[in-house]
Amino acid sequence: MNAYDTLRRYVYERSGISVSEAKGYLIKTRLEPVASDYGVSIDELATQVYLKPEVGRAVVDAMTTNETSFFRDAALWKLLQEELLREAHTTRQLSVWSAACSTGQEAYSLSILAREMGVPVQILGTDVSNTVVDKAREGVYSRLEVNRGLSAIRLLENSEQRSGDKWQLNEDIRKSCHFSVSNLLEAAGPGRYDLVFLRNVLIYFDDATRQRVFKNITPSIRPGGCLILGASEGLLNAPEGFERASRKGVTVWVRKP
Repeated sequence: MNAYDTLRRYVYERSGISVSEAKGYLIKTRLEPVASDYGVSIDELATQVYLKPEVGRAVVDAMTTNETSFFRDAALWKLLQEELLREAHTTRQLSVWSAACSTGQEAYSLSILAREMGVPVQILGTDVSNTVVDKAREGVYSRLEVNRGLSAIRLLENSEQRSGDKWQLNEDIRKSCHFSVSNLLEAAGPGRYDLVFLRNVLIYFDDATRQRVFKNITPSIRPGGCLILGASEGLLNAPEGFERASRKGVTVWVRKP
């Protein structure tokens, strides 16, 4: 087994990301810079991932795809505003998990929407990448990032401009969101959530890994709670214990009682 195959296996074992041989170039283009940063060859990198945790984390960080934006997929946010948030919120605080949260725009979008609706909410955002979790905690975004999804009114109402082109979300938006490093391949924590967002991540997993992830997250969703996947994942089979429902053109999975 050559170094690239070893690194491909390591990434799969640690993150569930399946890189086919046809996309082996991703291993080369994303991990050779990591080897350069550590001053080692690609062969040495393939050894060090198993010996040095910080090297392993850097490799996983480099292989994760962190594409995200505020209020991504307008149909979903319309459904959340008109139906799902009101249905899930009764007399208690709404509990939401943004799994594979990347740099936090999804979690903060929900915090902004809930504030506009007067719905009390606590949001947990998790990701396998230390780098993106650190950025999410800061809640600081470039002009380009806020322009992707935040209207001018929402930007001015919910953030303050920092130095240069940086904007930081207001404290009342940030305090509803908590972020931590977590791996979907491991059992979820003790939380019980009304809504779980798992959007645009399963497309990077093979079927066996998808089933493993479903098994891990299911106990964290309240009966009647919703699992929300990405628009491109709507044709996946519903996980065991869930009913598939189409709401305003958006597919959601509702956990059975």
